[in-house]
Amino acid sequence: EVPKFEVIDTSFYEALDGSGFFNDVDSWSNTDYAVQIPPTLSSKLEEILANFKGKGIAVRSSAVVSEDYEKHSGAGFYDSVFLDAEQVNLESLTKAVLQVYASVFSPKAREYRELNGLSEETMAVVVQELVSGSNGVAKSRLEAVKGIFPVSWSDQRGAVVGGSKAKVHTIYFNSQNRYEEIFVSDTADIGEEEITVKGQSKFMREKLAPLIEELKKRYGKEIDVEFAIDFDKEKIYLLQVRPLVNITDKVVEFPDKEPILIARIC
Repeated sequence: EVPKFEVIDTSFYEALDGSGFFNDVDSWSNTDYAVQIPPTLSSKLEEILANFKGKGIAVRSSAVVSEDYEKHSGAGFYDSVFLDAEQVNLESLTKAVLQVYASVFSPKAREYRELNGLSEETMAVVVQELVSGSNGVAKSRLEAVKGIFPVSWSDQRGAVVGGSKAKVHTIYFNSQNRYEEIFVSDTADIGEEEITVKGQSKFMREKLAPLIEELKKRYGKEIDVEFAIDFDKEKIYLLQVRPLVNITDKVVEFPDKEPILIARIC
């Protein structure tokens, strides 16, 4: 399933940018909401508010040049804001959208664009219904190695993309051999949680991996997918699909020496 969503297109950002609204971004983005926004944006937010009445929402970035683009995927460099149903009102939604806009000017986002020789950014915002379950990211392959399908997930909202210190489980599957587990990088404690994670990884292998393969065929390219999974209901939610970039297929050369260790699968 794809949770209900609406897009605040780039025209609203461009109108604000053209009016000089972002000239003092450092001051208004770090204070309580106290700015006047154009009536057109205010009306758009009121419309969205009515359409998501009684629901929690995720206010997500969609930067045109450096995030959702064929050549660059700056996922994690821009802000996402999560509001539970009881937190959603016109003021909180407005503040969330402005926070996403302000993240265009954050030091890490500026540095990412400079390193990649990118021009100034234009930001759209996606408002999407929050769904229950674990959140994660799957790629149809590793950027540098084909045939390996990585998937990471966490019980904490936004932890995988945002680089949180919350527990994140990552499993690498062999996509050329019925998604056999190759390697597990897991922060889970040994015990009951380990058993739970093993059950979850089985679901990833049997249900999520084939779905990613179907999406790859549909779009005709390697992809990077954000998802949520309700393991109790065995339901997968697709939150966002973008092209996978920086694919290199690096050739690894080993020195001409006797090996200390030989791995069965590498």
